[in-house]
Amino acid sequence: MSANQRMQQPREIRASVVVPAYNAERTIARAIESALAQTEQRCEILVIDDASSDATLAVASEYAERDARVRVLHNLVNRGPAGSRNRGLSAARGDWIALLDADDVFAPHRIETLLTQGELRKADIVADNLLLCPEENVSARQPMLSTRDLPAAKWLTTAAFIAGNIGSRWTPRVSFGFLQPVIRREFLQNHDLRYDEENRFGEDFMLYTACLLRGAQWWLMPEPMYH
Repeated sequence: MSANQRMQQPREIRASVVVPAYNAERTIARAIESALAQTEQRCEILVIDDASSDATLAVASEYAERDARVRVLHNLVNRGPAGSRNRGLSAARGDWIALLDADDVFAPHRIETLLTQGELRKADIVADNLLLCPEENVSARQPMLSTRDLPAAKWLTTAAFIAGNIGSRWTPRVSFGFLQPVIRREFLQNHDLRYDEENRFGEDFMLYTACLLRGAQWWLMPEPMYH
């Protein structure tokens, strides 16, 4: 692709998609493409390569060369998920922060739907359900939260969020801490909130709890648009 054919960065950036990646050469292209294919095109995609030893950096860099919406940040040493996400937060320019793991994908309408609801509800955090997709059995895909657990969209309180992380042997993969919301960047900045880099497990839960304790308004929707 020639330089004049390269996709340009939108002047207004509605969402910054933060994608931490470590040894993800097999899945990173699919993740990036799902972010680029959003119906809301005013997005930037920040891929943070966490000192990968495979071709993750090379694959992501090829996308950045073709499309200015993709930026690649390379960690010289492995910082873990929290450190990589924090680097993405520092570089982000969008109104909203959208989180995407390197082995996951967005449904095409996800960002547009969540941002529309966020503005309509004047929310600080908006999340949808997760579609769990076992690699070994495609037909076994199912939403993390059933219609019984989440029959309709609702406000998520701090108490409900905490209770939603108490698992059982019957539902070991059901936890609100697994949700991947969009968060207003202004809210994070105003409250000086970042991921705790000393923890490499549960860092999402800790950040979401900190947001709620500081008054974040969280709107939760039942449609699984994060796969």
